[in-house]
Amino acid sequence: MKKMIPILLFSVVCCGCGMFGSLAANCDPQAPKHYSTQSPQVAHVGREVRFLFQDKLGLSDYLVIDFGEGPGCLRLLDRDDKGRYQCTYTFSKASSGRELEVYVRAYRTRGGKDWLVTDRVERVKSPYNPGDNLAATASMTLRVYQSKAVFDNLADVSAAPDWSTAKIHFKWSDGTIEEAPVILSNLGRQITITTGTRPGSFKMTYLPSAEEVDPWNDTPAELRFEDKTGKKHRADTVVILPDK
Repeated sequence: MKKMIPILLFSVVCCGCGMFGSLAANCDPQAPKHYSTQSPQVAHVGREVRFLFQDKLGLSDYLVIDFGEGPGCLRLLDRDDKGRYQCTYTFSKASSGRELEVYVRAYRTRGGKDWLVTDRVERVKSPYNPGDNLAATASMTLRVYQSKAVFDNLADVSAAPDWSTAKIHFKWSDGTIEEAPVILSNLGRQITITTGTRPGSFKMTYLPSAEEVDPWNDTPAELRFEDKTGKKHRADTVVILPDK
């Protein structure tokens, strides 16, 4: 008599992995083909992140990806011609300083899709639809951050800085220099000017866009401006890249 040997299906949970699925991300705009399943990864506010999901068993027909920013931040994806699922997403300023879980559920259809796109991605239940089978899952954590350039102990109050002349130069490790004019209409949103550490001085905090700072390294930054008398001033700082 032959013995019946039970076959157990199991999954290994690792960085970017889950039940029969693998999720990878690319947070580097200069290397669009470099994906990593490392978790956590870091993503700058406003910088496009690429995601790639692979169904290891090839049983799914579509997936729903939740980017972790709350209701309405879901996307419905179909396979591409290579059998993979790909998309891009840009994290908002509201998520700065948060760790977000990006979660994927891949389904095999049974009749019509359970998930549909109306004015948003939502699950629709019907007594005439047997319900789709969950075929694969995966998740990863992303740390969303907003970089800061802080220039402390600027000109004395008596110098009356002329901020309309102010410009910031961000110096990348590859020699690229990104210039950012200081636009006072952005006060309170991108720029804050407060009292400096030294009595009688100013401090400026500037929130760079993702395109202005080096995606690979800390970014030296130089602020230049004139005061009302025409005297030129300069201040230097370094924009720190968070640990990956």
